[in-house]
Amino acid sequence: MERWRWVVGYEGQYKISSLGKVKSVDRHVKMESAAWGKTGVRFHPGKTLKQTLDKRGYLVVTLSQSGAKMRTARVHREVLKAFVGPKPYAEWDCCHNDGNRANNRLDNLRYDTKSNNQLDRREHGTAEYNQGEDSVTAVLTEKEVLAIRRLRRSISNGQLAELYGVHPSTICDITHFRTWKHI
Repeated sequence: MERWRWVVGYEGQYKISSLGKVKSVDRHVKMESAAWGKTGVRFHPGKTLKQTLDKRGYLVVTLSQSGAKMRTARVHREVLKAFVGPKPYAEWDCCHNDGNRANNRLDNLRYDTKSNNQLDRREHGTAEYNQGEDSVTAVLTEKEVLAIRRLRRSISNGQLAELYGVHPSTICDITHFRTWKHI
């Protein structure tokens, strides 16, 4: 069943549905024309807003408040804000359960950590970058990384760096799982 709520920050102007639709509401707008010297009120019926794709493939709508600058809003974020509330933690992401950025139904969205969102992207095949050996900047192989982690207690970072032809900070990042986290 489709439910409607106010778009957060645009109460009285826009509503958003649990299916990811956004609409403006009926309103009366005061009109003034300096050229004609007339004033009046004009009725604007509400309408469903057109959604377009942004450069990252998310559906967006343009929202505006009278006298304020227009703002482009990602629909999935607005659905979660309206129906679930604000993000529980600032660093969390708005995630699509099925990996489809065009599916902005409430039952397909959730707040989760960035790392869980990235794991979902890999699982769905929608990750935006390659990692490990698949990265164009990779110097090491997965076998070498595993060897570095095994040897870290018996050989210094400097010696490992020299042995594998990388910087000591690279060795430190590998051994502390800041990089190559997926293995």
